[in-house]
Amino acid sequence: MKVDFGWIGSQDGTRTKDIIVKSVTGNKPIDILIGGSAIVFGVLWLTNTAFKNGAVGHAHAVDKAMYELGLMAEDMSKVKY
Repeated sequence: MKVDFGWIGSQDGTRTKDIIVKSVTGNKPIDILIGGSAIVFGVLWLTNTAFKNGAVGHAHAVDKAMYELGLMAEDMSKVKY
């Protein structure tokens, strides 16, 4: 990736230089393994969190509906799982 951040000039104005930043991804196997592992871990963590939140939300909704219909003695939807 190459980004041009503009230019800078000398005090007398006779010379200028561009400010260019070049970034290169690591091509060593360890860099690739670390980056790939971070991506896989992130996807797994997000999937697990979404599933857990959905399961807990479903359980709370069922408990609340059963309590409102009189099928439960106490409101279990407020209990933390």
